[in-house]
Amino acid sequence: MQRQLLNDEHELRRSKRFPIEAPLRYRVSCDEDWRRARTENISSTGVLFRCEQYAGRGAHVELNFLLLSSATDEAGLEVACEGDIVRMDLPLGEDELAALAVNITTYRLGPGKTGRWDLDNSASRSGADE
Repeated sequence: MQRQLLNDEHELRRSKRFPIEAPLRYRVSCDEDWRRARTENISSTGVLFRCEQYAGRGAHVELNFLLLSSATDEAGLEVACEGDIVRMDLPLGEDELAALAVNITTYRLGPGKTGRWDLDNSASRSGADE
């Protein structure tokens, strides 16, 4: 019975999830500072990511990440989007990060380069326009 419920829940999802891990930066729309995170999965309508600092359900957030076709690529597709946090999973253990699920409401796509911002070490832009 439990397995059937999980299958039914999965079928209710609006779009297929792709297990893509990539550095991501995000901020609550009223904040100036960007926060670092890492995507867990991405779909055409949303993003699930793990982060140390998190906002609550219902918060409007801006996200920015780079999709690469391989780990050795230096250029890819930059995704800049906005949306609302629809789910928050608090960490269950000390080594786990909180997970935020965002429903994407608007997005822009464009060419991007891995060196544009150093997402793993800094949340600030390096010479790029907003």
